[in-house]
Amino acid sequence: MASLEHTHFYERVGPRKTAKLWRCKHPDCTHTLRADLIEGKRSMCECGKRTFIIDAAAMQRRRPKCLMCRDTKEGRAAQSISNLLDVMDLDKETPIEPEGFTE
Repeated sequence: MASLEHTHFYERVGPRKTAKLWRCKHPDCTHTLRADLIEGKRSMCECGKRTFIIDAAAMQRRRPKCLMCRDTKEGRAAQSISNLLDVMDLDKETPIEPEGFTE
């Protein structure tokens, strides 16, 4: 059976040091990928259900997490920046102009 058209939920197969394969956890998907090719691929995060690109830090886990879900210094920094942007409501498309700005 061919792999499905969806964003994969990757999981490492085998022990950390000798794992040579990653597979998609979706029950109907048969997609597998060699460990040396997984970095840079798009995946779904199990915790936050976000899509992200797998990096070297994500590959350290059996089930990779996006930066927003990682409990690391970088992850906490990304979470605090995201929270700050939510508070400031910068998601709108209105440009921000400095005070006293005139054309």
